[in-house]
Amino acid sequence: MASLYLQLGDPTSARAELVKARNLQPENPTTWFNLGNFDFFHGHVVRSLPEFNRTIELDHTLDTMHSTAISGAQQAQAAAAGKHSTTGSPAG
Repeated sequence: MASLYLQLGDPTSARAELVKARNLQPENPTTWFNLGNFDFFHGHVVRSLPEFNRTIELDHTLDTMHSTAISGAQQAQAAAAGKHSTTGSPAG
């Protein structure tokens, strides 16, 4: 269903379907991965990381299988954290 909504140009409904699938099958690592993948590729990198982490908790073999997306999310989160941790003070 999520794919259909994406084809129709409705990412909000597509994500709602992915959340519904995750809620119906919270122990299914694929539902978590699909939601994390959606969020990652729609620019919500920080939101995708816990979803990817839950994927790995449920099935550690998916770590290597989907390592590109998961690594990308982790690197983006680290980069974002680095931006926020530095405070630039203007020279007086």
